[in-house]
Amino acid sequence: MAWLLKQGVTTGAAVHFDVDPPCAELVPSEDYYRKNGIPYGALTTSAVPIEDRFWPKRAQLKTDRKNLPHLVSFCSFWGLSDAFRSCVCELEPGVHEFRKVEVLDKQGAHFPIRYFAVNIMNTVKGAILWDETSAQSKLFGGDRKLLSLRDTDSGKVAIDRGIIENFHLWVSHDIILGQMMVSNELYSVLHRKNILSHVRKFEIVEY
Repeated sequence: MAWLLKQGVTTGAAVHFDVDPPCAELVPSEDYYRKNGIPYGALTTSAVPIEDRFWPKRAQLKTDRKNLPHLVSFCSFWGLSDAFRSCVCELEPGVHEFRKVEVLDKQGAHFPIRYFAVNIMNTVKGAILWDETSAQSKLFGGDRKLLSLRDTDSGKVAIDRGIIENFHLWVSHDIILGQMMVSNELYSVLHRKNILSHVRKFEIVEY
């Protein structure tokens, strides 16, 4: 099996930052997307190297927090704790792009856990086995995509093992907006190390 991971929506999972540079400055122009052949708005989900100017450098918490989940977001980037990043690098060394983000608490002091913005360099499209999938989907420009999965009654999602078998962390473009997915091997490591608290997890069946 494989797993789709999303940020949690509980009070303990919801994290809000003031990011530097501001999120608006981390968005390339339409001309940049066009010249580089990247779909508009998909810089962080297209598995292309990202220029230094578009990475977040610092993130300060807007509220008092003693603990943070291991999966957060810095504008359009997924943010991983150092522990999460280490698990990924053990299974896929040198594959993904990571940049350290200086995380500060509300008072401006350094947060005790290191976090990294990640650019996932594996992407998958066309892996969903629609005849075996009961989760809701919709056609977008001729491509069928899963709608955002819910915590209850999402339905079954089936995926072609042959397409994903060489990946441990990837972006699925078979789901609206592009979503983070992990192999069962990586999921097991993350679960064993208690890294998935406050992370929403959806099981994907492999065929």
